[in-house]
Amino acid sequence: DRANLEHARREGIYAKTIHQHVHSLQRSDLLDRLAEPIVEGEKKMVEYPEYKSMQQLEQLVKTGEIHQGPIRVSRENLQEAFVPCEKLDADILIKGREHINRAVDGDIVAVELL
Repeated sequence: DRANLEHARREGIYAKTIHQHVHSLQRSDLLDRLAEPIVEGEKKMVEYPEYKSMQQLEQLVKTGEIHQGPIRVSRENLQEAFVPCEKLDADILIKGREHINRAVDGDIVAVELL
């Protein structure tokens, strides 16, 4: 974390952030695996859209406006996930950490097609 990085530097220990390290490797295939926090002053945080209520989700699933299923996060690219959809007879591709939200592999998620 930032405090440990500053502490190490004060002690004369060479240290860098994970972002600096990955960028120094010059491996573009690793860059998309890093979380990109939103900087708000000194505080860094990742923002996600608000969840819909369970009542809203149940209604949207019933009307077919959203699809529900277990999310499968790609092992090769943590910025991509898939949700199998029986109604479409296909997997729904979800791209980007913001759209994956806080889901982890195996969670049951609701997906709205745009």
